[in-house]
Amino acid sequence: MRFTALILVIILSLPAVSAAQTCDAPGDYSTLSAAVIQSVNTERATRGLPALKQDPELTAAAQAHACEMGKRGYFSHEGRNGSTVMTRAKRQGYKACLIAENIALGQGDVAQVMASWMGSKGHRTHILRRGVSDTGVGVALQKGRLVWVQVFARPC
Repeated sequence: MRFTALILVIILSLPAVSAAQTCDAPGDYSTLSAAVIQSVNTERATRGLPALKQDPELTAAAQAHACEMGKRGYFSHEGRNGSTVMTRAKRQGYKACLIAENIALGQGDVAQVMASWMGSKGHRTHILRRGVSDTGVGVALQKGRLVWVQVFARPC
């Protein structure tokens, strides 16, 4: 009994490891994520759309996908294990009735990734989609280049 209690105390005293710490993520990934959300909300506001709020479960799903692509050296909406944005969000505890995902690779900053997404009809549609309320952004590195993932959703 004492041994089990000691193990539990040791485990509970270990620092929490975030998704960004388990992959090659830029040191300022949370600042980059916040800046993407701010830029998206600026685009939405200019068109009379409500701001999206950052959701921790969607953020975890986006960061996990960015990390996976960064670590495994691929670029796709589909995870190596066959996962989709819906399954990744569900795995993090988010129950979505509407969900979409933007990904990008190689843009060096927020302005570049936003210009890329807004210049693409499909990505722009996700950014300006009516009916979504929540978002999460993940950023990781793949061979020194930034991998960007943004998830847009509405809960059920």
